Amino acid sequence: MATEDLEAEQAYIDRAYGQLERMRRRAEGLLGSMKGADPDLEWALARRVRALADNPRALCFGRIDGRDGETWYVGRRHVEDEAADPVVVEWRAPVALPYYRA
Repeated sequence: MATEDLEAEQAYIDRAYGQLERMRRRAEGLLGSMKGADPDLEWALARRVRALADNPRALCFGRIDGRDGETWYVGRRHVEDEAADPVVVEWRAPVALPYYRA
């Protein structure tokens, strides 16, 4: 693999981690704004914040290059961008099935 390919892959993974951080900050903001409003909602948001915490395990462990030219990055959790488009798809998502069949 060429150096520029590796750099592009690293840039994509860095972007994925940045989007995960954005998702966590958003959940923290919602949690802060909902304190005391509804215990069930507060519990759910606190759980979401914990789930979105960065983890030392790899966020992304595979890539699928589709015949249609679309590329999917497969990982341990779903990560989306500001427009709610997937950056990393969770390994259990139907789109990730070819990764396990390969």
